[in-house]
Amino acid sequence: MKVVIVGGVAGGATAAARIRRLDEQAEIVVFERSGYVSYANCGLPYYIGGVITDPEELTLQTPERFFSRFRISMKVRHEVTAIHPEKKAVSVTNLETGEAFEESYDKLLLSPGAKPAQPRLPGIGIRKLFTLRTVEDTLKLLNNQFTDEMMSELTYYVDVEGRDVDEVAHEFLVSAGLLEE
Repeated sequence: MKVVIVGGVAGGATAAARIRRLDEQAEIVVFERSGYVSYANCGLPYYIGGVITDPEELTLQTPERFFSRFRISMKVRHEVTAIHPEKKAVSVTNLETGEAFEESYDKLLLSPGAKPAQPRLPGIGIRKLFTLRTVEDTLKLLNNQFTDEMMSELTYYVDVEGRDVDEVAHEFLVSAGLLEE
């Protein structure tokens, strides 16, 4: 049996490992759009706030470790663009090379996660508006060069999957000089 899983973070990675435990012979392929699999979403604000200092603590597994431990093929930076149930296949694009291909399956599991909703308000989409859902979001926020203009206009709201992270966000904003106590 061949199982294709769309999404390789918490839900998809957990499902893949569980399927492996139930069927040692299954071929399991996971497609993840981002560059990371099986990472701790809830740890992202703690990494930004300096509570977690080692980025390795965020990424629980790498594609290579996942394969050596579970014999599961984790394809990062691959986006599933279409599902073809009539022929039991998905269309996939390798986001690094642009190569497009189809992958067949016997069973398909969808665990693509979500993306942060941004209300349609003036200012949405500007470069000083950040969302925090992925490791890439975290690195973008940490690597951003905050200008005086951005700092003076900064407003913050943090909601990571419904978790209360205001304290960590507050500590980060104060330590970065973006918010006064």
